[in-house]
Amino acid sequence: MRPALGYSGEPIGQSTASVRKDEMSEPAVDATEEVRRLTELAEALRRELDQRQAELSAELLAITRMHEVSARPQGHTECELLEAVVDAIVAVQSADMAGVHLFDSRRGTLDLVADRGMTDDARRRGVPLDSLSTAEVLRRGERVLLGPDDLAPIPGLELGLVAGQMTPLLGAAGELLGVITTGFRAAHEWRDRDLRFTDLFARQIADLIQCGRATAALRRSEFYLSEGQRICGTGSWAWKVGTDEMFWSDEHFRIWGLDQGASQSPDYAGYISSIHPADWPRVRATFEKAVADGGVYDCEYRIHRPDGTIRSIHSIAHPVLDRREQLVEYIGTVVDVTERKHVEEAACRSLAYLAEGERMSHTGSWSVAMPGNTLFWSPEHYRIFGLEAGSEVTLDQALAMIHPEDLAAAREVWGRAVALSIPFETSFRVVRPDAGVRHVRSAGRPAFDETGTVTEFVGTLIDETERWAAESALARVREQLAHVGRVTAMGALTASIAHELNQPLAAIAANAQACMHWIGASPSNLEEASAATQRIVRDAKRASDVIAHIRTFLTHGKPVQSAVRLPDVVREVAALLAGDIRGKGVTLDCHFDPDLPEVTGDRVQLQQVVLNLVINAIESVAALPQPPRLVWIRAERDAAANVLVRVRDNGGGLEADSSERVFNGFYTTKPFGMGMGLPISRSIVEAHGGRLWAERDAGAGGATFSFTLAARAAAS
Repeated sequence: MRPALGYSGEPIGQSTASVRKDEMSEPAVDATEEVRRLTELAEALRRELDQRQAELSAELLAITRMHEVSARPQGHTECELLEAVVDAIVAVQSADMAGVHLFDSRRGTLDLVADRGMTDDARRRGVPLDSLSTAEVLRRGERVLLGPDDLAPIPGLELGLVAGQMTPLLGAAGELLGVITTGFRAAHEWRDRDLRFTDLFARQIADLIQCGRATAALRRSEFYLSEGQRICGTGSWAWKVGTDEMFWSDEHFRIWGLDQGASQSPDYAGYISSIHPADWPRVRATFEKAVADGGVYDCEYRIHRPDGTIRSIHSIAHPVLDRREQLVEYIGTVVDVTERKHVEEAACRSLAYLAEGERMSHTGSWSVAMPGNTLFWSPEHYRIFGLEAGSEVTLDQALAMIHPEDLAAAREVWGRAVALSIPFETSFRVVRPDAGVRHVRSAGRPAFDETGTVTEFVGTLIDETERWAAESALARVREQLAHVGRVTAMGALTASIAHELNQPLAAIAANAQACMHWIGASPSNLEEASAATQRIVRDAKRASDVIAHIRTFLTHGKPVQSAVRLPDVVREVAALLAGDIRGKGVTLDCHFDPDLPEVTGDRVQLQQVVLNLVINAIESVAALPQPPRLVWIRAERDAAANVLVRVRDNGGGLEADSSERVFNGFYTTKPFGMGMGLPISRSIVEAHGGRLWAERDAGAGGATFSFTLAARAAAS
């Protein structure tokens, strides 16, 4: 590489000074010589003037081309402007080739963007960064003049080019933007003017590049801002204090239902006219206070659109102050919150409906964050516990309000559900702060996140106090009704009972007379008297047993759960009905499984069930015109290992559709029946956890009534 050369040719002043010095040194010349010398001087002056004129013309051309590029109207692409600069450089330098390469910092390459005189190969291959000339430019950040040896590594420049230059394009901060290159096929003598204008063109190109990039970045930023406002439904605005001048973004126009940017932003009066009249006083007061205080403006209000629709708006603005801390303008945003308002209103209605539904159904909702002790209770949940809605309650405090008798079981159920992450359901009593007791049932289930971890338990709490009280009252009524049924049954069996008592009483009277006879005989027969006395004791015990059975059956008290053997219950009922059975000519056949287990229940209530079923069977077969009148009673295990009792008869049987109707209250097929025996019997069996049903024997006639109860071992 060689250093830059200044332009050749001596200044005019230097040439004339040399001529005059020669004139003074010569003593005298003839006129002819003087004319020749003056002619040469004139020729030299003409050449100097022509050269200066050419240089000035070239400079004027360069300045003109630079002005033409700078004065190009907006809308031209970066490549079009760079090609115009390249044309100007070629014209100013009379170059055979020129090109502009821009630096791509991401890929580390110099990419050709505008050229004149380059071959397709040169355009395709570009400028290598590792060439000596390029490396020197990058290292020094200055122009490098190229000779034949320097041009060879540059693609395209080696094709007949013998001179050239490479000038870096530097940004305002000194960063490399690219390079501008020119080449010549003939020897080229560089002049200061050429190099000076090359620097000017390089700066112009750098300015064009940076200005274009800044403009593109600004346009991208504006597009992103506009698109972001459109996506999120947020417009922006500005208001100048004192002038009421306003600026609206395109999205602001859209929110207001106006053409985006079709007209100037409305003035302050136009803005006021768009606000709903009912909201304007509040908006004005809020804004005037913000302006007076120099504070933040935050307000929600409604607007009237030109199409007649009403939209809800949320506006926030911050003040802008000058150097003297004086308020200059407000810059803010507007958000169309109409849909959000609708969602909020719908959510409020839904919450109101939910709260009212919970209140009417006495059902509260709750959640427990896991892990932790944080609770959420609905207002109805607080009411059930007798606490003020919204008060802070921990899990431990909630557990402490459970009735002491139910606390251990509740803790066990909750602990198992948490440990195994499973749903649960349990019932317990709650002791309120006012000492009132509520019967509740709670059910909950775990909620999982995307990783399968339990984040919380959610559930419901139902106040069953009224239901519990109603069930208790119903149970009392059922007990009273069952007692009435037993009394009624005893009334129907009065003759049979009297017969049963008459036999042992008559025997007692006869044996008493015999005893008196044997004692009064002479001599007294004490042995026969003793035997008669023993018969009196036996018959008295027999009568006492009958009376005891009747007293037990008619006792009105609370059910007592105990171990009961159903065969014993059947025998007791059979003994109670023995007179009626004989009187009506009924044959009773009882068979019991010897290994039948006990059941858990109230003995008297189970006697009533068996009594009702056997009485119904006896009355059914008693209506037969002639024997046999048969009633079978079986007690055995069913397929599920429950205790099964069957009462079957060969009477008239049931109607085809009455297998279930016979258990309805007040339904009866008897002329003087009340229709309450079977419903009471079914309620008793179901209260014991069993089942009572009827079957019709269409072939042989008659009906079978069966009930099952869980064996005592399984029940416990």
